[in-house]
Amino acid sequence: MKYLVCVLTAVTLLGACGGGGGGGSDGVPGSWAGLRDQALRLDEEWANTDYTEHAQMRQSGTATYRGVAEYGMYVEDGYVAGGVLSSAEMQANFSDATISGRLHNFQAHDRTPISGEVAIRDGVITGAEYAAELAGELSARGESATVSGNVYGDFLGGRAEMVDGYIDMMVEYEEGAEYLDGFMVLRQ
Repeated sequence: MKYLVCVLTAVTLLGACGGGGGGGSDGVPGSWAGLRDQALRLDEEWANTDYTEHAQMRQSGTATYRGVAEYGMYVEDGYVAGGVLSSAEMQANFSDATISGRLHNFQAHDRTPISGEVAIRDGVITGAEYAAELAGELSARGESATVSGNVYGDFLGGRAEMVDGYIDMMVEYEEGAEYLDGFMVLRQ
């Protein structure tokens, strides 16, 4: 089980768990490289977008956001290398101030298959911020882990057209548990 945690925390990519290599630059949507390219675009847009002011925050309606979550990413020679990426989806209901979603399509830089998903649930929108719980199951190389934690973030843009999120997760497996953090950016 330690392997799954190492993949998620990118230690495999540094050689501590015996992984490494791969990744490529295929740019195929849904692949590690495709998610990396999407993450780079979203991160740049995020860096150039102001946070939504409380007075600008939507009070009714719904919105669906899609983007990428990054775990254990690092930059080597100006190039995003290593780590794990996943697709991220969130649905905001501004009328009842709730948010939910999921993290899925986990892709490891070293191409290790990771299956499962993590639900974003019981989310509450307060002003132009939100907080939600995380819960799910992930597996790699026949080893499984239970994931729990929190995600919290902000809305961005004049009409809350983007959302960011800081991810704090505990990954529990048969031999123990490891803490994992990440960051995500999503857009309508």
